[in-house]
Amino acid sequence: MAGERYVAMGVLKRFCACILVAFWVFCGAIAAPTQMPKPGAPREVAKLDLNTASREELRALPGMGAAYADRVIRGRPYTAKTQLTQRGILPADVYERIKERVIARHS
Repeated sequence: MAGERYVAMGVLKRFCACILVAFWVFCGAIAAPTQMPKPGAPREVAKLDLNTASREELRALPGMGAAYADRVIRGRPYTAKTQLTQRGILPADVYERIKERVIARHS
């Protein structure tokens, strides 16, 4: 009888330990969920540096033709992307289309 009781207590202890581990794992998953992008949400895209971008990279921007890309290159260096309109390099409507995709890093 004592042996059966000892075995039953061991099984009960293991069962309780498994329940506690499962609870700990479950609570940890709730406390720190992974960030999943929402469907249809814009993805974070690396910004193009106005001071180092090639002509082809600049031309890939919306509204940016060969002439505007050449003007951007000739106007280098930039300390802020807003200088594109301040210096008359790009018209405001083109700047509005690209402003979230470019950056002017300081050399």
